[in-house]
Amino acid sequence: MLGLLKISCLRKLLKKRRVVILLLLIVCVILSTTILLTTGSGHVTLRKDILFSLKKYPISNTPDILDIPHVREKIKKLNTSIGFVSPSTGLPLDFVQTWNETRIIYNRVDKCGSRSLLYTFKRLREANGFTHSQSTEWLKLNLTLEEQRDFVTEILSLKSPVIYDRHIYFMDFEMFGTSAPAWINMVREPLPRLVSRYYFKRNGDEFKKGPRMGFNGTEEDLNRSFDDCVLSNHPECSVEGGFLIIPYFCGHEPACQKPSHWALQRAQRNVVEKFAFVGVLEDFNSTLIILERMFPQFFSGMFKTYKHVRHKFVHYKSSSKIEVSSIALSIMKSRLSLEYEFYNFIKERLELIKKQLGINSPQTTEKQLTSTNSIF
Repeated sequence: MLGLLKISCLRKLLKKRRVVILLLLIVCVILSTTILLTTGSGHVTLRKDILFSLKKYPISNTPDILDIPHVREKIKKLNTSIGFVSPSTGLPLDFVQTWNETRIIYNRVDKCGSRSLLYTFKRLREANGFTHSQSTEWLKLNLTLEEQRDFVTEILSLKSPVIYDRHIYFMDFEMFGTSAPAWINMVREPLPRLVSRYYFKRNGDEFKKGPRMGFNGTEEDLNRSFDDCVLSNHPECSVEGGFLIIPYFCGHEPACQKPSHWALQRAQRNVVEKFAFVGVLEDFNSTLIILERMFPQFFSGMFKTYKHVRHKFVHYKSSSKIEVSSIALSIMKSRLSLEYEFYNFIKERLELIKKQLGINSPQTTEKQLTSTNSIF
């Protein structure tokens, strides 16, 4: 009898242990799938909703963001299939998509009104509840694949909603296995921009006089006029030296930094497929209107704010410009033929977007907005 009682108690104890063990196993499974899972290959995959609260920016279940050789293979395949695009490709714009964006990268082209735009951003951030993150790296535009991977990680780690700005060439986040933020930029007519940039590097502006933008030339270079630079075909005013806007949209590959129709076509394709919007400084008014309509969560009240602060932008003009001769302008414009082809592509696309939004040019902008001469 005593033996039967012991057996019965033992069975009950084993049953309880099985229940406890089962419960512990369930808890372990839940924790492992919630936090992390280590695969046999040694890769650690984090739960997407734990790493980022926004499901719009998941890290892929594949290790692309860590696998540089895999990224190189993707780039190699992409380079063989650029294809033709027109300014109308991808239009009309999908505003539902842009209204849901929570991260924006403004990879600003220098001397294209970026400081005027950024000043307006800063005045909007408190009212519209976003963060403006500004890089302190001014001169490094072109990154290695490893540096691009670090940049992707940096952007995805920023608390949203956020606008990040930096002088940097475009990079495709999807190559690293993650969704991309919205890219925006603004361009300017290439020749006036180049002249402005030339003298800004040497003389600064009203805020800060003297050489800027990492100028490291000789005393002779510092005092050389733009006319002399062009007429002597100095490297700074050569075809290669003037090829400065397209790389911002083409990317980080060596071929993107060399004047070619391949780089032009890659930049054009990226504009229509990868950029949410690219504005034009000469039509700054329409650029502001479009940005406000595309991203009201960031830019609501943008034009009204701009009207109140535009008087400050006169200080951004490059100092001590020397009048350029018509001969030098004509020669340099011919050297900038690829840059002009890209600029005209952006202008034509802007006109199509204005038509979609019912922004008449020039009547509407002249009636609704004021002159932008102060920001040139």
